[in-house]
Amino acid sequence: MPADDTSDAVLVMGTEVGVIARQGWPDGTLIAPKGLSKPLAATHAALSARKVVFEATMQQDGVLVRTDVLAPGPAARPSISSR
Repeated sequence: MPADDTSDAVLVMGTEVGVIARQGWPDGTLIAPKGLSKPLAATHAALSARKVVFEATMQQDGVLVRTDVLAPGPAARPSISSR
């Protein structure tokens, strides 16, 4: 499907929002979105280290979730943030 000006603008805006979000949590970990196994492992490692994760990837019981920002919550329970 060819890109149009609207989809290009949405991609640019999403990238800009990600840059701003990373400024809010400068010690966070950015996960490379390519593939599945590497992002899953990198997300697990970052959460184990109690880091905020950008572009986090999780999968359980056949459900795949990719979040913009995932912050570890109390008692090592992750929470999704829209900060």
